[in-house]
Amino acid sequence: MARSRFDAFISHSGKDAAQAETIEAALGAKRVWLDRSEIRLGALLGRELLSNLRASRALVLVWSKRAAQSPWVQSEWIAAANLAKPIVPIRLDKTALPQALSNALWGAGGKSFKETAAQLARTIRSGLAPGPSISPSMRLPNPKLEQEVARLALAQSAMLDAFDGGSPAKARRLQRLLETQTTALIRKHPRDPRAATLWAYNEKNSVVLEHDADIMAGIKVDDGRLEEARWRFLHGLWLDPLDPEALNGLGTIAWFGHDLDTAEFFVRAALRRLPDYENAKHDLALILDLKRRSRRPSKRRA
Repeated sequence: MARSRFDAFISHSGKDAAQAETIEAALGAKRVWLDRSEIRLGALLGRELLSNLRASRALVLVWSKRAAQSPWVQSEWIAAANLAKPIVPIRLDKTALPQALSNALWGAGGKSFKETAAQLARTIRSGLAPGPSISPSMRLPNPKLEQEVARLALAQSAMLDAFDGGSPAKARRLQRLLETQTTALIRKHPRDPRAATLWAYNEKNSVVLEHDADIMAGIKVDDGRLEEARWRFLHGLWLDPLDPEALNGLGTIAWFGHDLDTAEFFVRAALRRLPDYENAKHDLALILDLKRRSRRPSKRRA
């Protein structure tokens, strides 16, 4: 097997740059990839970032309250999990790790963060077990929950059928009811990925109801609900970062906002997990078509 270009990809909030640079120094600057952007705007997973993540043996996750609030950090570790990269969290404060990383090897920065970083470097250089460092999702048998999830999923499909069938007012009434019901479900089962994904799709559907014509025309959506939907999908992926439906949902939210490399990555990740996922196939085709159109040179008037 060819040697990876980097020992580690360091994922961190820009506000935790000092600690990230300490880890970089311990590992050796030429053997790590570290984004020094103080303010991140736009794409969650640009081409350069994805290329360097693929070229790294492991992802070092610099975890803190600020990292937990960063959609870029969330996208990076979830992408690493879907690339089967070992994930090594290092905690800067008492902020809980995502449920899927609760059993991962991790260190806590204390009085001697340099010493912690040095120990981390020795761990990575000595070799990490291949594959993602994630815990299995907690999907214990629960007939009542499974029945409710199935019922709400059918109701979401019926709502979209009403919208596609020319009854937007009916669709919006059903959507409001579903928001109440899916919110109640996630409050009752906050650690269940199925409940989280349903709740996230409900917010995504609210964007579709308002912007379907623009989405299909390839026009970028500017709506605050996109950010809420993104965080709902991220919540679900904290619980199960390999869930195809949540991965596809996160990808479509990126598509609506024209973050197309991110969109393609997550939808393809969904299809790797579930190759016969028809909605993801459809979404990927539309994303690739939009990418082709965006690369075409514009025609100038003579």
